[in-house]
Amino acid sequence: MEEIYLEDEFKELDPLLEMLREELNKPRAFFVNPKRFYEFQAACAGISEIVLEVNPDAKIQCEVNEFGDGAAAVRIDMRDLEVTDIKRFYDAVRYADNFEIYPISSGHIRMAMMFYGVLYAVAL
Repeated sequence: MEEIYLEDEFKELDPLLEMLREELNKPRAFFVNPKRFYEFQAACAGISEIVLEVNPDAKIQCEVNEFGDGAAAVRIDMRDLEVTDIKRFYDAVRYADNFEIYPISSGHIRMAMMFYGVLYAVAL
């Protein structure tokens, strides 16, 4: 059986990783995009209210991405999701750039939303 070395399999990614490393190490300042930040906050509050009505023990995280790309995420881990008011649900999630619901290893489900452009970077 032929041995496979991951280093060889993924060597094509090295230039991309180097480019990302250089980009993330550049000095820059971040500023809030008021419209996107409001949409992110409104989504977090709205979806939290909807989820907590059915799952009071749900774990909710609303945070700006730690990679410094100006994105923010809402992540909710819960037993199940019951939506009884579709308009209210839509109003809570409609400004997300990405929306997913998927199973996780704990037997719960995770709902995740991404909001791009919540912060914008200015090179220093």
